[in-house]
Amino acid sequence: MKKVIVLLVVIITMCSSFFQNDRYFKFRTVCSQIIRKGDKGEIIKYEAWRKNSILIIADLQMNKLTIYAKKEQAFDLIKFFEPKKRPGEDWFFMEALDTEYGKCSIRQVTYSNTQREGGYEYTGAFYIDYKDITFVHRVVEE
Repeated sequence: MKKVIVLLVVIITMCSSFFQNDRYFKFRTVCSQIIRKGDKGEIIKYEAWRKNSILIIADLQMNKLTIYAKKEQAFDLIKFFEPKKRPGEDWFFMEALDTEYGKCSIRQVTYSNTQREGGYEYTGAFYIDYKDITFVHRVVEE
């Protein structure tokens, strides 16, 4: 009987570790904002925050990030930089190529506590930076 119980524990442990998936990270936006920039990269206009619910999936094994909005955006992650820790924040930096705009940089922050601002609650954010525009997505991890 002991052998059967031990075998069951081993099988359950193997199955649970087999089905864990650290390859994908899923996020859901709660709101987004567009920041317009001038010729020298200076901020010239902040658009209003817009409530939304957009799925963002990071596939770290394939080095891809996909934003499933009305118009799907796909990014090839081509370079990763050293992460930075700040009190209550973990920052990740990437260089990427997308199919529409070309080269961009992506900053992703995860907060240790839920943030509350402007009627929105979120646990992180994505900043997608191009020369003349930045897209900001406040997110919760799914």
